[in-house]
Amino acid sequence: MAKARALPPKLAVLDDETRAVCAAWFGMMLPDHGELFFAMKEQRPSPRAQAALDRLLEAGVVRSKPRDGGVSYVPVVDCSPLMGWFATQVGNKAFAFPLTERIQGEGSAGFRMEVEGSPEALKAAAMAAEEVEGEVASRKR
Repeated sequence: MAKARALPPKLAVLDDETRAVCAAWFGMMLPDHGELFFAMKEQRPSPRAQAALDRLLEAGVVRSKPRDGGVSYVPVVDCSPLMGWFATQVGNKAFAFPLTERIQGEGSAGFRMEVEGSPEALKAAAMAAEEVEGEVASRKR
């Protein structure tokens, strides 16, 4: 069995909810390459997810900048060490909350995630995008 990697200091100090949000959004992104963008037109982070993003900013794990009326978040540290822990949290009701919420209308417009990396990371990002689209489609029914 592989030995668990120690978390980098900036990740080690995070509470579990912030770690879960960090892993979900930034765990497969390369530092300074991936981007999480909210146009803030139809979708925005849920209050709990926004609070976690704020804690990630304070800890220096991500940086943000306003862009085109929205906000962009970019990881500045490697968040992949959280992925092993995150996988053990599947089904944990403490982390079963929406990451985004609608501002107006239907749809996921205004939410975009870009991932650069391994084929596995790209496949996982595509699966996450399909989940968002599927959630939107089920709301329209």
